[in-house]
Amino acid sequence: IHMVYTIKNGLKKAYLAAMKTATTWDQLFELGDLVEYAFETAENKSEQPAGNMVVYSFIGKGSSSGTITVPAISDEIFAKIYNTKKNANGDVLYGMDSISGNFCLVIGVTGKATDTGLEKTEYIVLPKTTFGSPSESGQTKSADGTETLQTQQISYTSTALDNGIYKAKTSTLPESITIEMFTPVTQ
Repeated sequence: IHMVYTIKNGLKKAYLAAMKTATTWDQLFELGDLVEYAFETAENKSEQPAGNMVVYSFIGKGSSSGTITVPAISDEIFAKIYNTKKNANGDVLYGMDSISGNFCLVIGVTGKATDTGLEKTEYIVLPKTTFGSPSESGQTKSADGTETLQTQQISYTSTALDNGIYKAKTSTLPESITIEMFTPVTQ
């Protein structure tokens, strides 16, 4: 058996689309350039024993968690994700309802295909994702005036759609997010 694999060597951008219903999304918008991302799929196992035998066993996937790091999030994008408000002075207000709804998260990754040697891009599409509040940290300039890039890291949790699909990989950035992207073809 000949194995063909891809070496991941770079990140592109992250995109979001708000989930309107269980099967529809708004238009994609750019979240920003990716500095870093992590993705881990959780697996769970459930067994129902009866005496000395297992009468039901289930191993499932579908909940994923991770983080994305971007250089900055504009106030406009932040408001779309977290439902923040502004006061009369234009200051951003964070309230108890400043929580993330469901979004489709699209992550662009570049890699080198070992079979061709050419760079290729793929997009990881997580159709149902919620975000935790972003981390905030600060750093002062060094004595010589050197500035450090400040980034924002956002944790996320992705869950499966009603049909059990929790992730898709595509070779092109989708123009829009549709349920057909996550619908298996019956063979």
